[in-house]
Formats: sequence, structure tokens, C-alpha cells
Amino acid sequence: MTTPHKFDLVQRIMRIDTRTAPSAKAVYLFSGILICGCCGNRMTRKTVPYKGQKYFYYFCPTGKKNGCAGSNMIKESELSNCVLINIKAHIDNIVSMKEIIDGINDEHINRALIERHNRQINENERQLERYRNLKAGLYEDMTDGIISKDEHKRYKDRYNEEYSRLELAIEDLKNEIEDLTYNKSERLKWIEHFKQFAGMNEIDRTAIVHLIQSITILNKTTLEIKFNYAEEYTATLEMFRSEKLEERMAV
Repeated sequence: MTTPHKFDLVQRIMRIDTRTAPSAKAVYLFSGILICGCCGNRMTRKTVPYKGQKYFYYFCPTGKKNGCAGSNMIKESELSNCVLINIKAHIDNIVSMKEIIDGINDEHINRALIERHNRQINENERQLERYRNLKAGLYEDMTDGIISKDEHKRYKDRYNEEYSRLELAIEDLKNEIEDLTYNKSERLKWIEHFKQFAGMNEIDRTAIVHLIQSITILNKTTLEIKFNYAEEYTATLEMFRSEKLEERMAV
């Protein structure tokens, strides 16, 4: 069975891998992944011949003339080395995380996650009550002349949108609690997705698109990598920070 996360990843790979190198079947290493931190545009690969050799760079096509201050060229080989170091560090963290998880009873993990979800449900329900009260007072504010009819509609639409979002979030959390209760949750499958690349010593296109959502070039020496499954990674870290879970781990 294909999970929603895996389906989304496959769809994204298909979208970004439609841009191939000119007159070639191969896709450039960072095509569709590299983003200019100044203007948000996708960066472009450029070949620079020098003394009979070819060197490859990435640059922002927007250019300084069009208001982008981040148009410095980044050498592909240096970028590859930097990204590889970050990927290996991220995978090492995940592998260590998995080793800790393997030493914890599944029931304890599920119980901690259920408690966390219940806290979030309670917070969302408090927010729902807040929006119910806000919506209830809108008509009175309009009849008292505090807000106009257009403002009444605008506020009402916004409150309804937030209300619906919170209701869906609560439903998702309750479904996850049900899965955890019967130990059906796929909460840790994303870890195996990264572990298959453990031990890699060079990066290729397959590793890039399977592990990374985007790379933002902030300046010539600083980049920001957004890995796939970032939400799952953060949620697992939060689970480890749970005081009750830490107490259970010490038992």
C-alpha cells in the first residue's frame, strides 16, 4: 500500500525531474531543488569553460538588474560536498534516534504520543470555542456600528475558515490516536526512508530528490536545507523532550 507521504514524494519527484539537461536525458543534480534566498527564484546551472576544463556553477537568473542581491555563483562541486556533509549528519541523527526508539517499549511511545495528541486536541477545542464566541459577537458589532457589513462578512469568512481548519486538525489527531491505540500507526516508517542512504559517500540525483525538499542559498557560504519528512522529524524530537517519556526511559 502506498502511504500519502510516499505518494506525495513520488508526485514531487515526477514534477521536478521533467526538466532535463539540454540535448541530454540526464537531470542535473540540483534541478528544481535549489532556491535563491534573496528572491525565491529557482537557481540555474551554468557551464564555465576554463583552460580546456569545464566547471559548473549555479546562479539566480533574476540578476541584480531585476532586484536580486543574491546572484553570486555557487560552484557545483563545493555545493555537493556541503550538501553531502549535511545529509550524512542528518542521517546520523536519525539513526541515533532509531536506536533510542528501539530501546523503548512501543506501548510507552504510543502512550506518550497519545497524551501529546490529546493536549493538542484540547488546545484546538479551546481555539474553537474562541472562534465561536468571536462569530457570535460579529452581528452585534455590525448592528452597533462598530464594524461595517463588508467587515462583518470578511471577519465571518476568516473565522469560518479557521474554525474548519481546527475541526479537521482535531479529526486527524483523533484518527492518529485510534491508530496508536491499536498500534497501527506508521509514525516511524519515515526513518527507514533515510536509513537506506546511510553510509553513502557521494550524492546523486536519487539521493537528492528522496531526501531533500529544497535547498535555499542564503549567501555564498550559507545554505538552508529542508529535508523530506521534516514534520515527522520534529514530532519525534518533541516526543523525546516529553518529561513523562524521559521518566519512562529512565525506568
